[in-house]
Amino acid sequence: MAIRALRKKRCVCGSVQLGYAAPGKPAERVAEQDRTANAEDGLWHQLIDHPEAWSETSGTGMFTFAMVSGVKNGWLDSEVYGPAARNAWLGLVKHIDQDGNVSDVCVGTDKKNDLEYYLTRPRRTGDLHGQAPVLWTVSALLR
Repeated sequence: MAIRALRKKRCVCGSVQLGYAAPGKPAERVAEQDRTANAEDGLWHQLIDHPEAWSETSGTGMFTFAMVSGVKNGWLDSEVYGPAARNAWLGLVKHIDQDGNVSDVCVGTDKKNDLEYYLTRPRRTGDLHGQAPVLWTVSALLR
């Protein structure tokens, strides 16, 4: 379902417009742009094209889920995307505390044409929109 939606919609993450996914290979086109944007710690930044932005876990969880699912279902090349998904997962688990709460989750964000607005968004621990993508990733890893 998500792959079909990519064929029709423009993808926007942070301040980076990922463009339209090509009808023939939507997963690879979007995933390649995502794969090359993650930081050394495995996470993606609050603004993925701004290395000075802090590492954010809810978006990282979503990208990781997509890559793990893509590799496991054969939509993405495992030799290319497997290491990126693994690196992202290993980065994410460092942000899960002993009670299972995920830290460094950006609070819900409205739209604004102001870089500083996005760079200074508050971070939360245990916020449900950060917890869910981590759980999605766990379910994808266990399938």
